[in-house]
Amino acid sequence: MADRDTDDFLAGYLKELNENNAAVFIGAGMSKAAGYVDWLGLMSPVAKGLGLDVAKETDLVALAQYHLNANNNNRHKLSQLLIDEFSDIKNPTENHSLLSRLPVQTYWTTNYDRLIEKALEAGGRRVDSKYTVNQLATTRRGRRLQDARRH
Repeated sequence: MADRDTDDFLAGYLKELNENNAAVFIGAGMSKAAGYVDWLGLMSPVAKGLGLDVAKETDLVALAQYHLNANNNNRHKLSQLLIDEFSDIKNPTENHSLLSRLPVQTYWTTNYDRLIEKALEAGGRRVDSKYTVNQLATTRRGRRLQDARRH
């Protein structure tokens, strides 16, 4: 990103922060520094089992679907990978902590770990996680991510 593009992005994001419209999107790479795998690491054994090189794959969601198709929609191997990779309890990194202190009320993540939630809770915020479609219809009372230290 050129310096002008960076300046424009930061100015626009600051405006959205001030108007309470900003959100943060956190991908799997964010938790790699804490010791968790990223998508390439997670999908590597799946690709290998299919005779593919994960480094050459550009659509890892399609790779997971290809695995399901090849295994009669049996999700066991994928589910076991998630359990194996995300059962260890890790601590949020400094980056998680920094992101949790932003004046943002909405955090989106593709991560299977709960590091951003842990960082937000450590900062006194009440988290309302949504990870199924049915959960979108319910709201946790007091969930607004306000910093408890301001009260």
